[in-house]
Amino acid sequence: MPKPSQAPEISPEELIESLEAGRHLQVLDIRAPARVATGRIEIVSDKRFHNIVGSKLITFRKAAEVGLAMDEPVAVVCAQGNDSRVVAGFLNQLGYDAKSIRGGMER
Repeated sequence: MPKPSQAPEISPEELIESLEAGRHLQVLDIRAPARVATGRIEIVSDKRFHNIVGSKLITFRKAAEVGLAMDEPVAVVCAQGNDSRVVAGFLNQLGYDAKSIRGGMER
């Protein structure tokens, strides 16, 4: 993966507050599907939950290849919050409004 960027972060609490307030957010889990199967962020609808492995995602060169809506912010989550910062920075370079979920799923 590329070096970590200074991608903005969102706390798990801020994420929950935003979703409960009805804000349309996409959640991108970049862990392997087997890890996602052990537990994922359930508060977001299946329509706005995406699972794309981070190492695959960073090979995309255009936003259209990613498959996320450009008009909705993206909250990126990984296991511990490190890789999600890298991917959020990458998505921001492609034109998305992406933030890393601080601490990841193992927090």
